Amino acid sequence: MLIDIHTHKPSQYKSIKSLHFPNEYENLSDASTAISIGIHPWWAEVEHSEKFEKLFEQGVPPSVVAIGECGIDRVRGAAIEVQKTIFHRQVQLASTFNLPVIVHQVKGISDVLHEIKQFPYTVFVFHGYLGNPEQTLQLLKHNVFFSFGEGLIDYPGKYQKIIDLIPVEKILFETDNGQSNLKSIFQAYTQLKSREANEVELIVEKSACRIFNLESYGMG
Repeated sequence: MLIDIHTHKPSQYKSIKSLHFPNEYENLSDASTAISIGIHPWWAEVEHSEKFEKLFEQGVPPSVVAIGECGIDRVRGAAIEVQKTIFHRQVQLASTFNLPVIVHQVKGISDVLHEIKQFPYTVFVFHGYLGNPEQTLQLLKHNVFFSFGEGLIDYPGKYQKIIDLIPVEKILFETDNGQSNLKSIFQAYTQLKSREANEVELIVEKSACRIFNLESYGMG
């Protein structure tokens, strides 16, 4: 079974829908849908962070399986120190409630690594990953997974070296806001990895269900 671990749109596949804004959190009681919630670095604001943290005052909100996407973006968004503070608070919540963190980062891997080292038992999922081989090898030393989207279809040559480095057991797939079908992304990966599709699908499904505890959503 293919699982879309990060999407902002309705999906024909089993999926985790990512929400960004407080007005989107009104539907968290819909436990039939797996959801991730987080403060994106583009919209990192103290007021937003305070509203976000209140959601966890009574424990993990219904249907929430991950925190994110959140992280550091050194090209766009709030002031870096604000981003760092708000990202740290979200990682603290993830650690407290044993939730994985879906990471958005642009030129901020060292900042994210700082958090990863502080919270070694928290799972970090780098969404839309396209780091270089050196960064990839550094991240592989930690409790990190790598999610790939339509970039595998559009720019396969850019991905070959890092795909070769990352074990299948550390791979996940997503559609994010893209136009590509999840199956097409999956097929692009199996071609780059030169692995049998059924074998890869089973391994990735098992990883996704374990990381996000998806059994109650009919996955796994």
